[in-house]
Amino acid sequence: MITKNNLGWLCRNLGHPEIKQTFMSNSSDVDLRTLVPSDMDVPKTRLEKCTPNNLGWLCRNLGINNNDHPEIKQTLAKLNSLRMKFEFLARR
Repeated sequence: MITKNNLGWLCRNLGHPEIKQTFMSNSSDVDLRTLVPSDMDVPKTRLEKCTPNNLGWLCRNLGINNNDHPEIKQTLAKLNSLRMKFEFLARR
């Protein structure tokens, strides 16, 4: 699972050109299954690849079937942070 420290490091260092290139080229290597608890109701196809489309879908729809899950807020925060990083890097 990606911890707050790992996510913080990623957010702080994405401006560095080498890390940005590595992140963008290896974005499909991000395992969404580590971000989303296994007991949440999520289509498996949405967790297979870390793409902007899958991140957007998860950010919009994860809370619908999992609203009562104890980790929903933390999970959505991590996914939204990752999605914003994708959008930020795509604009640079």
